[in-house]
Amino acid sequence: MPSDNLPIRWNQTATSIGTLAVAASERGVVCVVLQPTPKLQSGSRTIADVETQLAKRLASATLHRVEGDAQLNDWLGLIVRAVESPPVDLSSVPLDADGTDFQHRVWDALMQIGSGETLTYGEVAKRIGKSGGAQAVGAACGANPTPFLVPCHRVLAAGNKLNDFYYGVGIKDTLLRREAQDKATSLAA
Repeated sequence: MPSDNLPIRWNQTATSIGTLAVAASERGVVCVVLQPTPKLQSGSRTIADVETQLAKRLASATLHRVEGDAQLNDWLGLIVRAVESPPVDLSSVPLDADGTDFQHRVWDALMQIGSGETLTYGEVAKRIGKSGGAQAVGAACGANPTPFLVPCHRVLAAGNKLNDFYYGVGIKDTLLRREAQDKATSLAA
């Protein structure tokens, strides 16, 4: 497990959708968390502040908030730009995320979905050779510790229906609309 007893550095910043934090080991990003703005939080579920989320997700790690880490801040800045004004090439941001082999196969497939595009859970399952594995793909998306970097928001339910997202349907809808708008603008130019 990449985060076991390793020092994990993290930093946060405000975005239009909430406070975003990125945590990283020496090898790459291990976790991305968000505390959505109250306007975009959906339902009665309250999402904890980013430090609490990181402590829960990385319980076996030693967390250090570092504001002056140039590399970490570069990664944080790239992810923020991808959220605020897509598309942004995130391929230079290394991942060091915990997960099973199957989860990593799903996450790799998600990183192949372009900004402004979506697939269903079933379509992702077929792409990784797990036809009929839509629920397993959904579970892997739900376990994704690096949302926004691994774009699980681009995966929809059968019939291309907008479905739940850990940070709420409002966040998912906002991200997809921004990406679709950018794609439409690019095609019109």
